[in-house]
Amino acid sequence: RNDRAIRRVAHWYRRHVVGPEVILLTDDRACKAKAIADGLVAFTAREFAERMRPQFPDCGERLAFREDDFEETAGGSAGSMPAATPRGEKRKGQPQDMERGSDGAVYPPHLKASEVDRGLKEKRFFQGTLRMHMNTCLYASVAHGAEEVEIQ
Repeated sequence: RNDRAIRRVAHWYRRHVVGPEVILLTDDRACKAKAIADGLVAFTAREFAERMRPQFPDCGERLAFREDDFEETAGGSAGSMPAATPRGEKRKGQPQDMERGSDGAVYPPHLKASEVDRGLKEKRFFQGTLRMHMNTCLYASVAHGAEEVEIQ
């Protein structure tokens, strides 16, 4: 009932507001399908963020990853993943499974401890405190003594 009322409001705005495009944002698949069938423009939050990314590159960086998003990108069908995973078991289809390197690794390999020690002695590396920016995951700094290095 609530979804129907929201779609009716979107139709009203579409008829009465001149200028900007009226878009219905919903993460409910059934509501989105009905809205599109009714002639409305409807997107999920992730689709809308991707659409806005050319104008706003940081758009969507803080959107939560949802299993539905993985199913759509991986070509799975709705309901192909269990709603919950028993405690202690690894869930299949984690976000990190989406992008892997050509060798299948999720992250680049770590250096051996001896290589890290050598890099620290040769001053190619330094050890410090990582401070993440509180509003974005794209910016951080590493404090090393009196020196602070920005990371982007």
